[in-house]
Amino acid sequence: MTETAVITARDDLSAADMAGELVVLDLASGAYFGLNETGTRILKLARQPRTVQEIIEALRADYEVPYEQLKADVLAFVADLAANRLIRVEPAEAPRPTG
Repeated sequence: MTETAVITARDDLSAADMAGELVVLDLASGAYFGLNETGTRILKLARQPRTVQEIIEALRADYEVPYEQLKADVLAFVADLAANRLIRVEPAEAPRPTG
């Protein structure tokens, strides 16, 4: 996973707010997941296709955390979301040749 990867939350997930935590149900597998406030924000940001870098920048405005720590935490969390198939991950588009 890199900062340039584009992630999108699956649109077939069911979610409910439970005491400040988002509970996400994967209807296909029957598995459910509990997300804290930051995880909830990341998943909500990923409702629209975004690069991991865009998500890092959005969170950076909300949290006073050193950039490298935030980047490492977001990359690890997004990798976990991908491993649990809660998001789709697309590699960044290759830069277009100029000239």
